[in-house]
Amino acid sequence: MRDAARWKRQSIGVDLKPGEMAMRCNIICIEGGAIKNHSAGHITTEEADVLVKYLQEHLGNERVRFHTGVQYRHLLVIKRRRQAYRLYSSA
Repeated sequence: MRDAARWKRQSIGVDLKPGEMAMRCNIICIEGGAIKNHSAGHITTEEADVLVKYLQEHLGNERVRFHTGVQYRHLLVIKRRRQAYRLYSSA
């Protein structure tokens, strides 16, 4: 897990279960097909919370969870579909 996601997860108190991974989920501003602002125009945490809750309601499920962080910096947690298996050669 990347450091930014680990710090964000720890700062908002999200514990990962086995098979889950966390990623930063930043809210940005796009205008005319290009990134206008990397911080969504300095969005407040309260404004961002509405968007993150919308994402959770419409895109979240048992495998995908969105968690509100601070301002434009939030967290996405994804659970693996099933256990991955490694195949080893006997040679």
